[in-house]
Amino acid sequence: MAEELEHRRPARFNRTVGMIERKIQYDAELTRENGDEIRVLWNESWRRWVERQPIYRAEAERLFGGKPDQIEPTAIIMFY
Repeated sequence: MAEELEHRRPARFNRTVGMIERKIQYDAELTRENGDEIRVLWNESWRRWVERQPIYRAEAERLFGGKPDQIEPTAIIMFY
C-alpha cells in the first residue's frame, strides 16, 4: 500500500502543479480584464487609509496612553 502511494506521488505532484499553473494564469487574465476597476478600488482604499491616519493615531494614543503595562495585550487586539 505504501509503495503504491509512493509510486503515484510524482504524478499527483505534477497534476497539482498543473492546477496551480492554470489558476495563476486564470487570475492573471482576470486581473488584466479588470485592471481599471482594480485601480479604482486600490486608489479608494489608499485614499481612505491616508485620510484616516489622524483617527488611527488618536485611537493608538487612547489605547496606549499612560498604560505601559497594557501595551502588549492591547497591541495584540489592535493588530489582530
